[in-house]
Amino acid sequence: MRFVLLVALMPAIGCGIWNPFVPDTQTPADRAHDLMPKCSSETGEGEGVGPAAIEEVTALTSVVPSGNDRAIHLRGAELHMRPIGTTSPEGLQRRLECHEALVTLGRAAPMVDDPYVLDGQWLRVKVRSDGDGFVVSIQTDVLEQAKIVLARAERFGAGAARIAAGMASAPASAAP
Repeated sequence: MRFVLLVALMPAIGCGIWNPFVPDTQTPADRAHDLMPKCSSETGEGEGVGPAAIEEVTALTSVVPSGNDRAIHLRGAELHMRPIGTTSPEGLQRRLECHEALVTLGRAAPMVDDPYVLDGQWLRVKVRSDGDGFVVSIQTDVLEQAKIVLARAERFGAGAARIAAGMASAPASAAP
């Protein structure tokens, strides 16, 4: 059976479509260029990109079986967010991916403590619905990068608390 599977995969491997034996060599700029046709109307900013909707930041971990035990690996950060207008999880994911692409290509400026962008790296951003809000997962497979992403996300989320505190202390007539 394995031989049949290998023979079936040979055309794909030989044509460069997919090769499980060779690591992915796309650079962050390559990934950003591939994504740009889908980002024609994005500016790298907008609702959901800034910290205003963040309610909580947690570590993104994975559990890996290790002998008779399990090892916990840090993968990045999860941002738990309030609902954002009529934005869907897919729409928010596209906005965040386009933000990363635009910053990677130098077409937009990164935000202070921007957790969605890491110099020289392409981060995997996934958004899922969580009741009436969203969970944004920002993931990398390199421990040192995961630590940086988590630290930035925590500082970025702290900015959300400052924004919320500022809105709460503003007079009702000054509210947007």
